[in-house]
Amino acid sequence: MSELRADTITASDGASPVTLTKQSAAKAWIDFTSAASFTNNGSFNISSLSDIGAGYGAFSFVASMADANYAQSSIGDNTAYHTYFVTGSKATSGTRNIKANQSHADTDSTHNVVIHGDLA
Repeated sequence: MSELRADTITASDGASPVTLTKQSAAKAWIDFTSAASFTNNGSFNISSLSDIGAGYGAFSFVASMADANYAQSSIGDNTAYHTYFVTGSKATSGTRNIKANQSHADTDSTHNVVIHGDLA
């Protein structure tokens, strides 16, 4: 059995980070709060976050996805809310996410979104 231990893995140039392609690790994630102003609470591979409306946010990727057939999953901070993406809104450069309450009304809250797929 082999064991590999490392504190940092860099690309062959010795300076830049290793690019995650053709792997199953999340390629992007974001935790954001939609309210009067949208707040990015933490993210990876997200370059911008835009307020589209109540409970409705759009975000762009730093590194684009290979195609728009990536998996997007999201969860809310409260089981009374439902999160979903807008059909047709997935693009290689970014996507959108909406949170709705049990009455299906778009509702401001905290969003947690994860993207899996291949980078371009």
